Amino acid sequence: MRTPALFVRGALAATLLTLLSGVQAQAQSADPAEAYPTRSIRLIVPFAPGATTDFLARQLGESANRDWGQPVVVDNRAGAGGLIGTDLIAKAAPDGYTIGLLTGALATYPVLNAKLPFDSVKDFEFISMIASVPNVLVVTAAYPAKTFKDFVARAKADPGQGYASSGTGTNTHFTGEMLKLATGIDIQHVAYKGGAPAMADLIAGHVKIMIASLTTAVPQIRAGKIRALAVSSASRSDAVPDVPTFKELGYPDLVTAEWWALIGPKGMPKIAVSKWRDEARKLAGRADIKEKSPGIVMLSSTPEELADTVEREIGTWKDIAAKAKIALE
Repeated sequence: MRTPALFVRGALAATLLTLLSGVQAQAQSADPAEAYPTRSIRLIVPFAPGATTDFLARQLGESANRDWGQPVVVDNRAGAGGLIGTDLIAKAAPDGYTIGLLTGALATYPVLNAKLPFDSVKDFEFISMIASVPNVLVVTAAYPAKTFKDFVARAKADPGQGYASSGTGTNTHFTGEMLKLATGIDIQHVAYKGGAPAMADLIAGHVKIMIASLTTAVPQIRAGKIRALAVSSASRSDAVPDVPTFKELGYPDLVTAEWWALIGPKGMPKIAVSKWRDEARKLAGRADIKEKSPGIVMLSSTPEELADTVEREIGTWKDIAAKAKIALE
């Protein structure tokens, strides 16, 4: 017959064993992603350091590092117009520890490339929009046309003038082609390798007309080195409040903007998507970024809204490319 003390000790041991077994089972079945992040995160930027994409990525990474206590390493993987870095994101392990900050080029890749190593819609986990910036039609300070109406009249009277953009297939290029289709003017595309060299040639007078990102153009507009005739936002920009929109000038469909978005490989854990969305919302409320990049609009979105934007723009750019006879590479 067992003594009461032995019975109690046996009962306690059995209870402890049961509790330990339950804790073990719970630990084994728990999803490790729920503790996200537990180590450093790679944030791929498919462009060289120094541009707006890189600047936004570093602001985002620094904020996430402060909040989570884990390093966020910005990895610049430039090349092939952003295709190399974008492909790395698509093919990364979908564990939440490799994500990317991409531009609206994600929607032009399938329009301009016959063979892509990824699908711009199916191969990515859409997290949130980060920011956007409209484009602006600018001319040299000495250009005869002072208003958009005068510009159209002059372009029709003197067809074949060149207009600069930041490169073939960029948002500025497509905006220029939309301008040609909407107004019936004949201006010839001059592709540069980036907005900075195109702007330098505009200021020097080597090219007289340019479709530029507003962030690239604002410092030169304010300095009086170039003249802005129209902006492609839906409403006037606070950065250049005296410049009319194409929309108010009678071209309601000429509303375009470059954008930046946070995207990961398809199948990322929901907790990772949710936490990065929170960081995007925080970034959207920071006035200091707008001060450093005049013309930029900080924003955030749901994954569904971002996915819809990409799909819609693919359709829009395919239509423009067909009408403007922009060939696939």
